[in-house]
Amino acid sequence: MPTGESYECEAISIGNRSQASRTYLEKRLKDLPSMTLDELVLLGLSALREACPDGKLDAEGCTLGAVHAGEFRLLGDSDVHRYLSLINHRTG
Repeated sequence: MPTGESYECEAISIGNRSQASRTYLEKRLKDLPSMTLDELVLLGLSALREACPDGKLDAEGCTLGAVHAGEFRLLGDSDVHRYLSLINHRTG
């Protein structure tokens, strides 16, 4: 249930095992301003994967949304699969 809290931040993680994701994001904060939308999505998914006990992240457990130029857009299943495939390819 949403708590109604808001945060002004560049990157954050909340929930169970969030510290692993937060640490992953904090190590990359300086790179955020120059990242493309694709790079940011990949960064977010990689941070989520860090919080997974087995290090595996699948499309069934992910819903992606992006805010760009003040507008929110929910990404489709094909985008989720594509991004996860890119992450898996990068890490072997």
